[in-house]
Amino acid sequence: GSSVGGGSVLGDGSVAPAGYLGGGAVLGSVLAALEREPPSSGEDDEERPWKLVEAVSRWLRVCLAYHEASVAFDLLLEREVGDRHRYEASLPKLEEAQYHVRIAKFGTGLVRREFEELTRHHLYLLKKISACEDQIRTAKIFQLVDGGGHTLVSWCALVNQPKILELLLDKGGAPGYTDNVLLLCANVIQLVFRDHWWRTHRGPFSPASAVAWRERALQHQSKLAQCFEKIRYFRTRYRLPLVEALYNGHHACVEVFARKRVPMANCSAAWVHPNPQLPMVVPPPPPPPPPPKNEAEAQLRAERELTNPYKRPPRRFQKTSAGQLEVFDLLWAGM
Repeated sequence: GSSVGGGSVLGDGSVAPAGYLGGGAVLGSVLAALEREPPSSGEDDEERPWKLVEAVSRWLRVCLAYHEASVAFDLLLEREVGDRHRYEASLPKLEEAQYHVRIAKFGTGLVRREFEELTRHHLYLLKKISACEDQIRTAKIFQLVDGGGHTLVSWCALVNQPKILELLLDKGGAPGYTDNVLLLCANVIQLVFRDHWWRTHRGPFSPASAVAWRERALQHQSKLAQCFEKIRYFRTRYRLPLVEALYNGHHACVEVFARKRVPMANCSAAWVHPNPQLPMVVPPPPPPPPPPKNEAEAQLRAERELTNPYKRPPRRFQKTSAGQLEVFDLLWAGM
């Protein structure tokens, strides 16, 4: 090849870098060295040109191998530079993506913690609901009254179980009447207060308002009579724990009531005579009402007996020789 710009032009038109074994000057020096080399013993003059051709061919193969390696190196270098440029160009997008990933991870952590907190709160509410349901069931049990008028608390006071009595009072047992009786008493107080407020704010009397006033007064009296009838029914049926403890001489149960500061009204508000100690006996039935004065009163009394939802079934009793009452036939389903 010929020398161009300090390099050597190879046979395919490419230029090899200067300083490498190539170019016209290097090739000339090689040929001159071969011509000046004295022939070796036994070497023919015809073989010298072939040695020259062999040397040139070796040199050309080396140049071609170098050219191929340099071209591959240039391609790799160009590819690496392009990759580096693309990497540097994609760095802002990569940083932005990493920023969004960190934000998404932070939001996911917040959502996970919030979900775990809500899960714990849900479990707490389930436990609270279960506890409330247990309390409601316990309260319903405390409000139950058997056919003899006894609650759980009154039974404990009757049979002298102070420890169980104290436990029931701590758990919300009714020391006196149950909630339905207290609700009736609250209704009576509300009715009386509303009637009093209406009477003090109804204004002057006039013939036009007389009919309305009369109807309202009758309605008020009817509601009060119904509440009083229910209260009398409960007071003649329910038994109070403190009464049972005092009557039977259970001083340990009385001391429990004193420690719990049970109001003494729960001892004096009962109309039912306490039962003696076991075996239980049923008190005698109430005396019969006086005979009606006329047919209208008899018919009215019969209608009330038929429509009275709180009327108890009849019972049959027989006195024993000891003066106690022995039950032969109890028709009350709750006994």
